[in-house]
Amino acid sequence: KNVEEVISHGTQPLSIDKVEMEMDSGTIVLDTRHQQTFNKGFITGTINLSLHGAFDIWAAVLIPDIHGKIIIVVDDGKEEEVVTRLSRVGFDNVIGFLNGGFEAWKFSNKPTDTIKSITPDEFGDLVKNSNINVLDVRKPMEFDTGHVVNARNFPLDFIHRKTKELENSGTYYV
Repeated sequence: KNVEEVISHGTQPLSIDKVEMEMDSGTIVLDTRHQQTFNKGFITGTINLSLHGAFDIWAAVLIPDIHGKIIIVVDDGKEEEVVTRLSRVGFDNVIGFLNGGFEAWKFSNKPTDTIKSITPDEFGDLVKNSNINVLDVRKPMEFDTGHVVNARNFPLDFIHRKTKELENSGTYYV
């Protein structure tokens, strides 16, 4: 595919029903909104890679199948940037973006989730006073330098290989 074909194909709006159908068949949904926005509400099962920072590098590391189909959830006007940046690292199979974004999904009462952020003090109290599941996503060398007692090392760049070890119903602190 040439760059223009990749961009025009990836910037097509997709209905909520189409996105849901694609998710059921294994299509990855990549949410590119800022992390703090994502944490407040996201489509259950999506991957969050904010456009801020090393988006391209993390996409290459965290998206498990370079040939798999991708749908993006994106801030208005950023569709072409996302498709272009994904294409630069080999992802040429963006099939479109969720029309209306996350707000449309939420408004239609489809499954959503949130991530709760806590302060370091709250985390410290939890570690001291209860038996919690802590996942340290740093590289093994960083983990070996020092980590929270009883934390498990789940390097972010290999997270897909290790998620099978987690209970879906468990609560984890990362």
